[in-house]
Amino acid sequence: MSTKILDLLAQLEVQIDESPRPKIGGNSKRIVDVEPLSDLFSDLRVTIPDEIRWAQAVLAEKEETLAAARREAEEIVREAQEQREKLLDEASVAKEAELRAKEMILKARNNAEIITDGARRYTDDILVDLQRYLGEYIEIIEKNRRELSEAYAQEGEEPEAPQEEYPEAAEEEEAVAVAEGGEEGDLAE
Repeated sequence: MSTKILDLLAQLEVQIDESPRPKIGGNSKRIVDVEPLSDLFSDLRVTIPDEIRWAQAVLAEKEETLAAARREAEEIVREAQEQREKLLDEASVAKEAELRAKEMILKARNNAEIITDGARRYTDDILVDLQRYLGEYIEIIEKNRRELSEAYAQEGEEPEAPQEEYPEAAEEEEAVAVAEGGEEGDLAE
């Protein structure tokens, strides 16, 4: 999560913490100035797409890294094959060249697999962090909606019907829990 989002969330928290408590109504309630909070929420709405663009850039970087690794492996294989063809003229040298070419091909494939696996893990880590962040953001919103609904109920007003909950949130939380639990698995490849 970027520091800008963390800063905005900290400012939001300060605004709420520094807001006065009502004279009647308990310790868990606050009277907040809506305008500064609206500004903070607007800034968050602008910043979150930046985080998504950042995650997309990471995915694009992964693809570029994989493509570069494939090109490098193909070049190594091509060079090995060219060397092998040149050395095939002599029988004793041909066997040596073939062994070297196979070793180079194996090494190139192993390097490509290592780079691919690393890029996948890195991308998965970024997506898990992003998923966790969005889950926390949804939890904060749901908590605020519950508090708002309770405030309406205490004042005797009818709150608006709550909008549909996010059923994907439970699935996302489960995926995050699996990823945090150290189990390796492919998350939506």
